[in-house]
Amino acid sequence: MNKNEKDRMPREPMLPRVDELEKGTISELLPGQACENILLADPDLSETEASDAAFDSCVLKNVDLSASSVKGLRMLDVSFEHGNLANTNMDEAYLDRVRFVSVRMTGVKISGAKIKDVVFKNCKIDLSAFRFSKFKNVRFENCVLSEADFVSVEFENVVFAECDMLNADLSQTKLRNVDVSGSKIEGLKAGPEQLRGMTIDYSQVPYIVQLTGVTIK
Repeated sequence: MNKNEKDRMPREPMLPRVDELEKGTISELLPGQACENILLADPDLSETEASDAAFDSCVLKNVDLSASSVKGLRMLDVSFEHGNLANTNMDEAYLDRVRFVSVRMTGVKISGAKIKDVVFKNCKIDLSAFRFSKFKNVRFENCVLSEADFVSVEFENVVFAECDMLNADLSQTKLRNVDVSGSKIEGLKAGPEQLRGMTIDYSQVPYIVQLTGVTIK
């Protein structure tokens, strides 16, 4: 990793040591419920309806929140590992210093959200919807983002490292310092305004030229 990449790395979650976290048990998540300084492992919370719930300084392992509606979810200093958020509605979420590792997020909806200092690593986030969200200091690493919907998103200091972005839609996005080099971008939907805010590598040049409609003889 070069110095420029390091400068764009999101801040890590500020978590206590694992042995300082209370081992929590939870059978349901309620609207407005706040969970703080706990380690949650293996709860099945699928098909939950709990708007405005919050996790603060928590480690979540193998948590299943699939097919849930958790609009307005707040996560601050959270590590979410090996869980399931497939087809979950997280619209208007607030995510700050959060790490998602090996999480299944197919079909997740996180529209109108504020996403800052967040890492998505080895996550499956295909068919997802992030419309009108704001990303700042975010890194996607080795993630599947095929057919993801980023329409009208604001990106600032965002890296897509070794990701599958096939057919992702970046129409009408605002890009400032966005790096997609090393990722698969065939089928990417983006206009000239988006391309000007994007860093690519040489292998991606032919497709970018195709997007611009330029003919090279």
